Amino acid sequence: MTTAQASPQLKKSRVGKRPVPLPKGVTVNQTGQKLDIQGPKGKLSLNLPALVAARKEGESWVIESSAEGRDASRLQGLSRALLMSMVKGASEGYERSLELVGTGYRCEVKGKVVTLQLGFSHPTSIELPPSISGVFPRLEGHHVVLSSADKAALGQMAATIRALRPPEPYGGKGVRYRGEVIRRKAGKAAKARRSNMVMKLSGRQRRKFRIRHKVSGTAERPRLSVFRTSLHIYAQVVVDGDGRTLAAASRCRAT
Repeated sequence: MTTAQASPQLKKSRVGKRPVPLPKGVTVNQTGQKLDIQGPKGKLSLNLPALVAARKEGESWVIESSAEGRDASRLQGLSRALLMSMVKGASEGYERSLELVGTGYRCEVKGKVVTLQLGFSHPTSIELPPSISGVFPRLEGHHVVLSSADKAALGQMAATIRALRPPEPYGGKGVRYRGEVIRRKAGKAAKARRSNMVMKLSGRQRRKFRIRHKVSGTAERPRLSVFRTSLHIYAQVVVDGDGRTLAAASRCRAT
């Protein structure tokens, strides 16, 4: 086979080519394109795409892809990220905390049922999947902690609970992730004050421009420009036609 007929090398992902180490207590069993991950926190399964293969090297697993073009690195990187996430979930697990902000907002966990008081006329109950467990601190009661080995299922359940009462931007009430920053908006009173201030400034600017169009300094009759602050006063004698400053002075009003 000549060089021109040689098949191009498969493009590898910079992340996907890294091996996935197995922590102590985690085992991975392969059956065709299916990987079963077993660990202290639970059991997970990963179905690899058709053009992706996994092989064991020592105490690590390596992901390879035989797809053509850019799909090779994409499938390799995705499969490696999913496997790494499941290995970490089976060994350490994941947690997601939700905070309830609002007067009378409470939560309670009984078995697999989370009951929330979110300002409605009735409490809202959500049943957790078998792979997710929920707890809440007894002394607080205004936030719930979800834990699971499955990162995707945990994130979806947390998003479902948050969607029951998303945080509103004015008072910040609602269900939010712990550490989430809510973009706040000003209320009607603050908007009215800001609007009046903008109108006042714009009117002042209009008056300034209107007067400046009428006044212009010449060599025979220069223009006097005065700028005053709470502590200082500045004065300049200007010739606008030449753009020259004939004289300037400043003084501190406090002295």
